[in-house]
Amino acid sequence: MQSLKKLFGLVIFFPIAIAQAAAEQATIATASNFSRTMSELIAAFEQRHPHRIVQVNAASGVLFNQIAYGAPFQAFLSADARYPQALLQRGLVTEAQAFTYAIGQLAVASRSLPSEQLELKALIAALVNQQQKLAIANPNTAPYGIAARETLLSLKLWRQAKPHLVRGNNIGQSFQFVASGNAQAGIVALSQVIGSDMAFRPIPQQHHRPIRQQAILLQSKNTAAVAFLDFLQTADAKKIIQRHGYLTEK
Repeated sequence: MQSLKKLFGLVIFFPIAIAQAAAEQATIATASNFSRTMSELIAAFEQRHPHRIVQVNAASGVLFNQIAYGAPFQAFLSADARYPQALLQRGLVTEAQAFTYAIGQLAVASRSLPSEQLELKALIAALVNQQQKLAIANPNTAPYGIAARETLLSLKLWRQAKPHLVRGNNIGQSFQFVASGNAQAGIVALSQVIGSDMAFRPIPQQHHRPIRQQAILLQSKNTAAVAFLDFLQTADAKKIIQRHGYLTEK
């Protein structure tokens, strides 16, 4: 009888031990614009898997430099395609292919926008003519900043707006400039203003190149990172991403 109890105990113990051994943690470098969406994705993922995901948020250019210098991230969710492709070209990742997990959208946001009847160009021009500060992300390092500059160039407003621009290190900081009142308006991520108390106008995609946010696996032996990137491509994950104001590929 005693030996049967020991055997029964082993039968129960081994599945638990195997499950614990299979569970891993992954730290994922995540573009700052995607932080709120990422939090919801992590919660949904962790309900289905034993793994734990930790996100580290910053501008994509900053995260790229950290990865290039050996930062211990297991995956990278960039705000564009440029940085994942640069990692591949430099040979810093060799067993992975980047994929588009979201397509970002821009919006003009403010506590109080001029008339809704104004076309987009007239709207931004009105904000600038009122000597208001217009926040954008740094176009030298942040993909959303590049798209904001392309939008202003497309509308032939770059020269007019340039003296009034306030540049955030990333799109998250740019949004905070507007939210705190340090800038009266901003060209920010649509995902940031959905559900907020700000007035906003979405910017049509025709005014800038597509903001293809790409993900890439950095450590193929980390099962948590592999599983999360697989989850990111599921229909359930795409519904969450779309709900936050992004487009997704089919």
